[in-house]
Amino acid sequence: MLRRLLLLLCLSLRLYATASTDIPLLPLQAEQWPCLHVPRIAHVTMVLPGGEVLVAGGHTTGFVPTPTAEYYSDGEWHTVTMTYTHDGPLAAMTADSLVLIAGGAEKPLGIGQTFSLERFNPRTHTFEGYGCLWHKRFYAQALPLDSSRIVIAGNWYANDSIECYDGSRQNTMLKGVSQRRSLPYILRTARDNAIIFGSHDIHGNTLDTIIIDRLRGEPYSAELFREWRPFWNQVGFTNGAAFVGDEQQGRYDNLFLVTSKIDGHLAVALAEGDELKLLPTVHPIPMLSPMSGSPIEWFLYIVADRSVQKAYIVGFGSAQNDHRAYVASIAYNERPAAIQLLYTEPLPEPHYQQPVLLPSGDLLIAGGWIEANNNYKASSSVLLLHTGRSIPDESHFPLWLLIAIGVVATVVACTFIWLRQRKEKSIVLPTNANGQPTAADNATEHLIRRICQLMDEQQIYLNSELKVSDVARQLGTNSKYISSAINQQRGCSFSQFVNIYRVEHAQRLMRQHPDKKINEIWMSSGFGTETSFFRNFKAVTGKTPKEPSSN
Repeated sequence: MLRRLLLLLCLSLRLYATASTDIPLLPLQAEQWPCLHVPRIAHVTMVLPGGEVLVAGGHTTGFVPTPTAEYYSDGEWHTVTMTYTHDGPLAAMTADSLVLIAGGAEKPLGIGQTFSLERFNPRTHTFEGYGCLWHKRFYAQALPLDSSRIVIAGNWYANDSIECYDGSRQNTMLKGVSQRRSLPYILRTARDNAIIFGSHDIHGNTLDTIIIDRLRGEPYSAELFREWRPFWNQVGFTNGAAFVGDEQQGRYDNLFLVTSKIDGHLAVALAEGDELKLLPTVHPIPMLSPMSGSPIEWFLYIVADRSVQKAYIVGFGSAQNDHRAYVASIAYNERPAAIQLLYTEPLPEPHYQQPVLLPSGDLLIAGGWIEANNNYKASSSVLLLHTGRSIPDESHFPLWLLIAIGVVATVVACTFIWLRQRKEKSIVLPTNANGQPTAADNATEHLIRRICQLMDEQQIYLNSELKVSDVARQLGTNSKYISSAINQQRGCSFSQFVNIYRVEHAQRLMRQHPDKKINEIWMSSGFGTETSFFRNFKAVTGKTPKEPSSN
């Protein structure tokens, strides 16, 4: 009796843990800042030393490039004139705290590319025409590398290469690329090295095979990109905003988004130096709005706040009645990483533009598309999302709540057993003349033995898409009998029964091949996703895959 009660209590807590994997929802406060003087799209937004915000370049309504920039100071925007027009430029902070802005479309409607390069001085709020790129560029990216260099790569309908700004008036050509890319990712892997990769070529076509270039070293391929590709949607520019490493400790870790080649689902990837892999998460990134059921339009890059070890992805509901902002908050240092979904009340209009992180920990979105991918309607709105640094972490429940749930589960279990025992006393169980189980009971027992034999000998549980109908077909019976036999003999559902086999298989692999990576383990054990693997492993064993086994 006591053993049954304890078993029911454990099962109740595990079922509760499984049921609570629905992503936590938290309200998010949004604040409208003063509007920009010039509505703009395809511009850069940067946080300057001291906390001022710079918005520069891009094009305004009608797809016309604007030679203006604005900086936010003392509660208002101040307009300044740029030396050149930069529609879709690259931008980065130099070693001497100047803002480098270069390239962009040569003409209205996003036509052509430019050589022009200039620098903005935050102290004087002035622009200076300074030099030129090695290649004309549009839809390129730039990343500060070490104390004096900025690496540049990517282009649109023109040649691509890897070049470098080192303070000179003429950039230096470093090396060619194995694939010509638009809006590539550039991630630091060491003090003086970086990797460059992307999912689209210079014409916006999807790359079937993804090759990673090294600044120092030979190109290579990553196992990750067999099933996933880097996320790309032509919104926003990055300057190492998703760096989550520690330079003093020699850790150069970066986060980036990937999308499944099979179903288009979004996930977070982690680059630990040259090694690229999925970041295990408690919950998948939601693709549909929980408010309207419509898709969420997520932006291109992750923004990380290393002071609280959280990373953010921002998006908007795509339905006409769902102009809410959504922020997926990811506790990236946890394994698996917890995700919360923050949401605002409906807003007057969406803001399709890459956000930046303010010193306060809040996210700022300035200008951008009013309608997704409509380059002719620019926004002047500026939106502040109060992510801050005091968002309560509701993804983990306090101990007192778990104890309360356990007590309630125990009371319910005791009541259930008491009622069942009373019922059993008043019911004559079906037996034959000798008091033995009926033929039906023997048939069920025989069927469960056949199911287990099929699992053990043919390991059909390694098929991630295995269905109860597949087992029924192989055993020459129907799905109802299979499900009923497993429920009666094992006390669980078909999917739980199969996942127990998968977890046991994963445990064997971990014991026999301790050097195998986690993503290889779950993919080799029949799980469809890493999230499902972590959830079921914890439900079956009581531990995560990374916790030491007591065996």
